Amino acid sequence: MHWNWYLRYKRGNKKVAIKIQTLNSENENYINEEYKVLRDFSNHFNLPDYYSAYKREQNDISEIWFVMELCEGGPIIDLVNGLLERNRRMSEDHIAFILKEVVKALTYLHENLPSRYFGLSRHLSSTLGRTDTSIGSPSWMAPEVVTSSGDYNDEGYGNRADVWALGITAIELGDGKTPFCDMHPTRALFQIVRNPPPTLYRPCSWTDTYIDFISECLVKNPEYRPYMMEVLEHPFLIIVPENSYHLTQELKALRISIMEGSERPVKHNDAFVRSCLLKKCIDKTAERMDVEDLAALDYLTEDSILKELESRTTNGNFQTYIGDILLTLNPNEHQNIYTKEHHQKYSCKSRSANAPHIYAVADSAYQDALHHIIPQNIILTGESNSGKTTNYLHLMEHLLYLGESMNISMNRIKNGMKLIHWLTHASTPVNENSTRCALKTEVIYGRSGKVSGCTFSIYQLEKNRVTLSDSAHSNFHIFYYIHSGLIESGTAEKYHLSEEYDYKYLRKVENSQCSCTEKNVEKFKELQAIFDEYDFSKEQTDTIFSIISAILNIGEIKFQPLENDTASIQNEEQVAIVAALLKVEPKQLAWALVNYCYISKGAAVSKHHTCEEAADAANVFANSLYARIVDYIVSVINHKLSYGRAIFGEKYWIRILDMHGVECFKHNRLSQLLTNTLNEQLHYLYLQRVFAWEFLELNEESIPHTAIQYYDNRNAMEEILGKGGLLSIIDDTSKNDHRDRFITDCLDAKPNAHVKTENIDEFSITHFTGKITYQTTSMGKDNRDFLPPEVIDVLRLSDNPLVKMFFSNKLNKTGNLNVSFEEKTVKEKLSSSSSEEDDAYSQVRKMRSVASRFRTLCLELMKNLAVGGGSGGTHFVRCVRSDLENKPRNFHTEIVRQQLRAMAVIETAKARQKGYPHRITFSEFLRRYKFLAFDFNENVETTRDNCRLLLVRLKMEGWVIGKTKVFLKYYNEEYLARLYEVQVKKIVKIQCMMRSFLVKRKMAKRNQKDRKKSISQQHGQLEADAMTQEEAALIIQKAYRGLSVRRTDKPLVCQFSGVLDEETRDFIKPYADKWKSKSLFQVILQYRAVKQHELFNFAQQVHFFNQKCVHSLQSISNPIELGSVEVKAHASTWLQEIQPPVLKLPFRLDDVPYFDTTYMCDPVAVSGPAIEGEDAWDSPFQRRENVSSQIISSLLAEESLITKPYAQQVIRNESVEDDSIPTTEHVINMPFTRDPNEPIGKLSSTIIVSGELSPKRQISSPKPKRILQPTVEEVKEINESSSKTASPKKSHLKIQNPEIMESKESKNLENTITKTEIKKKEPAHPIEELKHLARRLSASEDDPPFNFQGMLRKTNFQRESLKRSVDNIRSRRTSKETNYFNKQKIISEIAPGVFLEGIVIDL
Repeated sequence: MHWNWYLRYKRGNKKVAIKIQTLNSENENYINEEYKVLRDFSNHFNLPDYYSAYKREQNDISEIWFVMELCEGGPIIDLVNGLLERNRRMSEDHIAFILKEVVKALTYLHENLPSRYFGLSRHLSSTLGRTDTSIGSPSWMAPEVVTSSGDYNDEGYGNRADVWALGITAIELGDGKTPFCDMHPTRALFQIVRNPPPTLYRPCSWTDTYIDFISECLVKNPEYRPYMMEVLEHPFLIIVPENSYHLTQELKALRISIMEGSERPVKHNDAFVRSCLLKKCIDKTAERMDVEDLAALDYLTEDSILKELESRTTNGNFQTYIGDILLTLNPNEHQNIYTKEHHQKYSCKSRSANAPHIYAVADSAYQDALHHIIPQNIILTGESNSGKTTNYLHLMEHLLYLGESMNISMNRIKNGMKLIHWLTHASTPVNENSTRCALKTEVIYGRSGKVSGCTFSIYQLEKNRVTLSDSAHSNFHIFYYIHSGLIESGTAEKYHLSEEYDYKYLRKVENSQCSCTEKNVEKFKELQAIFDEYDFSKEQTDTIFSIISAILNIGEIKFQPLENDTASIQNEEQVAIVAALLKVEPKQLAWALVNYCYISKGAAVSKHHTCEEAADAANVFANSLYARIVDYIVSVINHKLSYGRAIFGEKYWIRILDMHGVECFKHNRLSQLLTNTLNEQLHYLYLQRVFAWEFLELNEESIPHTAIQYYDNRNAMEEILGKGGLLSIIDDTSKNDHRDRFITDCLDAKPNAHVKTENIDEFSITHFTGKITYQTTSMGKDNRDFLPPEVIDVLRLSDNPLVKMFFSNKLNKTGNLNVSFEEKTVKEKLSSSSSEEDDAYSQVRKMRSVASRFRTLCLELMKNLAVGGGSGGTHFVRCVRSDLENKPRNFHTEIVRQQLRAMAVIETAKARQKGYPHRITFSEFLRRYKFLAFDFNENVETTRDNCRLLLVRLKMEGWVIGKTKVFLKYYNEEYLARLYEVQVKKIVKIQCMMRSFLVKRKMAKRNQKDRKKSISQQHGQLEADAMTQEEAALIIQKAYRGLSVRRTDKPLVCQFSGVLDEETRDFIKPYADKWKSKSLFQVILQYRAVKQHELFNFAQQVHFFNQKCVHSLQSISNPIELGSVEVKAHASTWLQEIQPPVLKLPFRLDDVPYFDTTYMCDPVAVSGPAIEGEDAWDSPFQRRENVSSQIISSLLAEESLITKPYAQQVIRNESVEDDSIPTTEHVINMPFTRDPNEPIGKLSSTIIVSGELSPKRQISSPKPKRILQPTVEEVKEINESSSKTASPKKSHLKIQNPEIMESKESKNLENTITKTEIKKKEPAHPIEELKHLARRLSASEDDPPFNFQGMLRKTNFQRESLKRSVDNIRSRRTSKETNYFNKQKIISEIAPGVFLEGIVIDL
């Protein structure tokens, strides 16, 4: 469609406008309808006249020409933009006049043509009729138009959609552009439906009447939106006078003054949306609109998601959102979307403002860190060659750009990152630049939001790759760079290196990036430049090159067997070369490689290695050397980067975790097992954050929700990391020197569902990505990884101080070297759970296996990543491999399908559609956002009503308020973040202007003072010139006497050191101390110290009282019959003389913050560690049932479930009533392979989930289950059934809490109920039940009121054990079958002044 403005119409010889449209089958209906509208309804004075229509055919192209009246003034928006360019704006009188004329025209069309939508017309059957075609310009489309799908059940929309478009036009006349005009149509449509209605950019610049007019038009619910005739009655339009001729003349004059001399404005081509098609213009071919957020899909199926991803990949868009989670496919090509313009585009913007991008994740983390002051975590997950490292580099680049500082070298941080990648990257059959460690990077910002430093941490380095014998796997890149560089520089002889690549450890892989010598030399030069940038001394670089050369030469040491099968060194000259490079004695090193010592009967005995043992010792020696040098280089980099933190501080943290992905090779060893296990645990963390914790909090807050079925890999993790799991078996194999077959034998003896034996040398694990087979060959030996103490002792005697330090310092829990430096830049932060001494381990004592260090690594990582409720400041980036051939823009459907199913992408999209990923407590919610809706002088209390009021004032939808938290959709949080950022920018601008004003005023005062001083000096000079001889002599005498005294007595303060001399200091000190002790400042300090000391004493008293109370309750936990309880007892009868309470401090408990630590004193609630000295693998994810959770539980309604720890919270229902949840064939049932030569298995589009692998889980409140203690009859039956095997003397039956009975520890408690299944029923409120019990026991209503508090003091039953049905209570009172004997009365003081008295009865 286009217009021709300068044609003259033959009829009347006047200028006309011709609207030209291409006629085709797609728009024929719309052109016909437009023709009818123009023909029949263009006679209104506010509508352009229609003259005629013509059809033109040329070259098989048909065009329809509509000849219409020419509006010579042009579009009104050109006038608005012309005013804005001149720093002016259109007055509200002119805006009201224009809008009123538009409303008149629309009212006429609505009366005659029921629906008119600005150029797109639809006839309706009646005035209140509706249409169901989603068509229009995205910026002007009303919410009901966007959501209209054309289905039979869809009600469609009416002509009030034009009122919405009128409100958007009102905004356009004020701001010069429409809302969402800079957005892609899909994002704009999503914002229209999900977020509150748009408004003017600066509402404070306009009148309330104008703002109210826009608000009245932009009501999202069309039922509450006015009709077009009602809009005319708004005060904003009423103020327009009937005789508006002067306004017309003013607009004409304004147009002439603004548009005179300017070029003809460019034609405005708005985009049109019809269903899922996007048209740039009505005569152009419709294009398919790709969805940028998978959670915005109307129909969520696996095929629809695959179709969207494939379409986006074809168009060059590889990044997609799943709510607030980024899903990125590896494009296998370099894209031009990481330029400086993109950095600026994604700087402090909302997520929906731009297309999906990895920069948006970094920007979101940066804004969250600054706004919420919470450390942010970005986790990159995916299989090998899915693009994690590439995205990691882009994240780092953008984070450094956002916090770019002139005082900190960003290039230095990037070069340090590059060096670490060279040290930890290697080539594999799948990926030629594969990360072989877990790299955690922490970007630190100061108070101003600028980068102050960066730290790198390397975990689980695959150091056995150095000595790997597989030719398909290359060594680390650094070996090739240094070898080629030293040869090129001519210093190879100094380091005893040959020019050939014939080293055993220098494996050369074909078509790898390290096979090119020229590139290796260039990298070596960059390496030297980085060493110089980080101030590595010549001795340090020489040591690094020597150690790398020594490692290569260790691989050339050969061993030969002697007659008694012991080993000897075949080429001792090679040992001499290694000893020279490490500066140790050659003979001592040679002896240490073939001998070892052990203690027998108090004496040291020397033994010889076999050839195999000696080769293993040499390999471990080389691996340990490389691990030490990597730890040292990383420590130096961190130390050099810490100077900025010491100067500019550290307030905000953003952590990025990049690691090796899930991988499967032809032969999978221990390193692949640990790599895949770490990925498995990260996937478990993802499931907890996205699904489990959200469902649990929804249940705690009594919020109705729909369960989402997903595969939970908890059982697989338990079989690998749990007590007696696979890693424990591997540790036993290494510790007891078993054969490798011991692993498969132990697995055969266990009924595992996920870890199974394939044959005597192989076992398989059903990971979340599929089934992977591992070889047990040398797995126990690789797990041992102990460097012989004899070798360590030799290296500790090295003349090289660095080599000596490498093997003298202790190791931390994860096996990394602790490196200390002489100068301390910043204080190191210790873990809250351990001290520095606890984290350090000797290199020769208490040596830990690889599996043990790996368990510690998993625990430490999960403790850091599992902190925080809701999203917890965690941002996930899910990386997907697009194909196996690494072809650019290739999309392998089955490969992508497997990964999507393994990553639970469709379940995540459903969770983001229906769930609430952001769950914020009332206090934190109001702290963050109260200034968005409340005035600064308002007193906003932390209440549920104020949270609701804030959300209502912001006109947000989709949120839910629970008992203690606000539950927000992901787009709700994004909208709040956008408002927050806008308001912060306004505040910063006001602060900038205010500070500028204060500085100018200060400088003006200073300049004025300087002028006065200069004037006074001039007057003084004039007076000095008029000085008498006596006055001048007096000044000279004064100066001379002062000089003579100073020469005699000398100054009190030294001119150079600034320190008082000793005599003067001793004289002044008593007076200074006296003043200091009596000063107000010292009194305040002493008062503060006393208060802190009193608070500490009070807290200690409370803690001791709690412990004594718990101990006393546990000592008398024997049950008694309710019939023995005196209902009408008085407290004085039982407590006798009440001791006076001990109140040492006059504290108000309301003023003391409460920290729940009861779980620390309850030995039953704390789950035992899986391994002695270590926590369980899932301890960071466990939610303990302490007093705080019981308080929340007591607030729940009777129909809701009692809160349990997460391990017990999941309740399995027989069915999930949700038709949208299909049954799927999960990917774990398929072998995981990424070999291009092997066929890829195909998954069915319908998913079939077995109940064992993926139980249907639902946490909801419609059908609760009661939890009830066993009745006396049930207890009797249990005793009778167990008396056949149990001793008759054990007559005390301890009825435990049902939650405790379900835990693993309850199996070891004496006489606990474990063999009989007890039916659980819904819990009752204990206080209400006691009152109900009192009413049942009372003979008449005249009895005194029931004292249930006194009853609670008398009984030693736990509260939950008092839950009984009325029938059981009656049967117990009337039953005479129970015989009591051996009654024993006990009294225990559980707290000062509080006694607990009861009777111990044996049944």
